[in-house]
Amino acid sequence: MSHAEDIGRVVLSTAGRDKGTPLVVVGTEGTEYLLLADGKRRKAQTPKRKKRRHIRATAYRIDPALFGDNAADAHLRKALRQLEENHDTDF
Repeated sequence: MSHAEDIGRVVLSTAGRDKGTPLVVVGTEGTEYLLLADGKRRKAQTPKRKKRRHIRATAYRIDPALFGDNAADAHLRKALRQLEENHDTDF
């Protein structure tokens, strides 16, 4: 993934206590770290900092324009819930 394409991408955590959790990339920190949020445990204002090697990218994206407003967490929760409902398999 290039840095410009990272923002808004849905990823799965592959390591740590959040293993298997779908998260959304809300920012980057350097070349090695991504800032991740799900709107529930990790809010968009205080994202999880995770190394790139500890995530698996999916083909799904969420519009990054949703991250700037006050309802960003609600948008993230809703989008991730819809993805999980529409896709029976591990996306």
